[in-house]
Amino acid sequence: MKLFPESAIYQLEFDKIKVLLVAHCKTEYAKSKAENLRIHTKKEFIEPQLQQTHEYKLLLL
Repeated sequence: MKLFPESAIYQLEFDKIKVLLVAHCKTEYAKSKAENLRIHTKKEFIEPQLQQTHEYKLLLL
């Protein structure tokens, strides 16, 4: 079930963000992962990812 229209990807400029992200990737594996990113709408998926991002940020401090 989609909660957003296909045009939301372009309205949010998600395609442009992915291009910028891929440009910063140093390995082919990272580029592949970045190119395959998609918008998620399920809270069950988003919350653990946000927690993981928070933990990575703490490691960088």
